[in-house]
Amino acid sequence: MKQIIIYIITILLFILLGLMAFQSDFAKIKKKPSGNQMAENIKKKAKLSDKRRFSTKVKINNDSNFGNLGDFIINTDKNKKLRINIAFEYEDISGSLFGADKLTLSKNSVILRDRVISSIRRSRSYKIEDLSLIIREDLNLLLSNFRIKEIYFNNFIEQ
Repeated sequence: MKQIIIYIITILLFILLGLMAFQSDFAKIKKKPSGNQMAENIKKKAKLSDKRRFSTKVKINNDSNFGNLGDFIINTDKNKKLRINIAFEYEDISGSLFGADKLTLSKNSVILRDRVISSIRRSRSYKIEDLSLIIREDLNLLLSNFRIKEIYFNNFIEQ
């Protein structure tokens, strides 16, 4: 009788352990990718990190009056480099009932970025306040339906 009880308890323990194993996270483990799949994943991650790290795209936020001119690396006349990321706040001065087309800012991204580079290269001072003023004035001369209210530097590294 004692042996039968031990035998039944042992069987119940095995059944209980088996049920717990099927419900555990070990049953949900994914198979390790092959060598080719790992290489593709690494390439995708590298491309994504490059896009995050350095961007030359002008991005306009549709929900607010802010935009980003992207990243710049500019050689100064002092044999140094400026590595900056510029954002801006703008307002619509078109007078139109529906407002000016925000796509015009995106479509003219090359011109906007060129004007920023020219402004910085022309500047004698590389202080944030001075550059902000010069860039804002130059961009406002270029834009007709928008006015740049403020320039913001997300990154400003002089090397």
